[in-house]
Amino acid sequence: MLIRTVESWFFLLSPRQVDLANNTFTGVQISRTLSARGGGSNNSGNNNLAALNLGFNRIRGYAPTNLRVFPALSFLLIWYNMQHGAIPLEYRQIKSMKRLFLDEV
Repeated sequence: MLIRTVESWFFLLSPRQVDLANNTFTGVQISRTLSARGGGSNNSGNNNLAALNLGFNRIRGYAPTNLRVFPALSFLLIWYNMQHGAIPLEYRQIKSMKRLFLDEV
């Protein structure tokens, strides 16, 4: 069994929808360069990510706050992980968010 994090380079590929559910990921990393650029330009980041499913993994700790760098994100599913804490205030900055599924947060 491979237990890994979702590496930051993955989000530079510019997919519209990403379904990484039902794996053994333990974390999500967003590159600091991408975060600093607020999602990046067409050459440096993903402005088009609209749906992200990270459910049924082993992501531990607090819900990832750096997902706000995806301005088109409207569907975020991170339930059935090992998270705790409050819903990040940074999620208010994602103006396109329509559906947010959390658990144990």
